[in-house]
Formats: sequence, C-alpha cells, structure tokens
Amino acid sequence: MEKQASEHIKEDVLASVRLECPQLIRNMISSSASEYYDSSGSSCVEKSIGGIAGKIFSSLATGSSQKSSLGAGGVYLVVVSPTKLAFFSIKHGLVKSYISEMIVKFPRSDLKRLEVKKGYMSKVQFLFKDGTSLELMCSRIMRGKLNKMEQILSEG
Repeated sequence: MEKQASEHIKEDVLASVRLECPQLIRNMISSSASEYYDSSGSSCVEKSIGGIAGKIFSSLATGSSQKSSLGAGGVYLVVVSPTKLAFFSIKHGLVKSYISEMIVKFPRSDLKRLEVKKGYMSKVQFLFKDGTSLELMCSRIMRGKLNKMEQILSEG
C-alpha cells in the first residue's frame, strides 16, 4: 500500500500506519449499531475533527453528505512523506487490502504535534496549527509503525 500511496502523493513514503475510527471500534465491540453515528447525527470522523473541516472530512470519508455507514471507510492509512501528511481510505479485498482513495492531504508544516496515549488500542491525536484535531485508534500490531511515524514527525 505504501507504493500506491507514494504514487498518489508523488513523493517517497517515510512512514505509514493503519488507524481506525474510535467510534467504529466501539460499534464493532458492541455490535449493535449498523451505522457509525452518535445520537446527534454526527459521524465519528466529523466529531473527531470538529467544525467545517470535520464536516468536509466526514463527507469525504463516507462518500456523501448524507448519513451512511462508514464500513471500510472507518479504517485509514496515514502516510508521512518529506513534505506531506496524507489520509487514505482502505478497502479490504479477498486476499489483501488496498487504497480506495486519498481523503485529504496536508503539508507537514500544518501539523502542530502528534499525541499518542498508549494502551491496548492506542489513542492517536493529530493536532493541527489551526486548532483542529483528528483522533484515531491504533491497534497493538501497528504500534511499531506508529512509533516510526511518531519519531519522524518529532524530528521535524
């Protein structure tokens, strides 16, 4: 998938990690909801980012501005290149996963910091200079890739 991501952003990929929407995780655990929205009607992506940026990101992630199930759109590939930070949606095929589409990309300079709260499912929060943030979850198996991304982003 790194090769596909590299082709999309037209730069070498320094690090990549699969992250998941926290609400998707909660719904998978409870397995009671077919749509990944809270009681106010906001998707987990929209709520995590907040504001106008959240609504845009949410509509891109779900493929429409209407309520719909996030499905595979709740799993993202986050890619760091020398100058960019990009988020891709992932589709799961019969044998392997592949990049569905690039949801959004930012200049790395727009990222204020990356916060990671360790646990069984680590909470990863991307804090941007404009005050918006994106909160995703990282499974234990992806922790090594997250550590590499964290190190690259902290170096500058």
